[in-house]
Amino acid sequence: MAIPFNFELFKKRLNLFLEKIEDLGRASKLYEYPYSRTTHRLAG
Repeated sequence: MAIPFNFELFKKRLNLFLEKIEDLGRASKLYEYPYSRTTHRLAG
């Protein structure tokens, strides 16, 4: 039996996923060292 594809649920999950990535990108900027030209990011 085929599982019906719930597009609305998929969109919600995708949006949450993208928001998490944006948050990680913002958080990584907090770890930049002002005296260094390279940006230091937390691994993982």
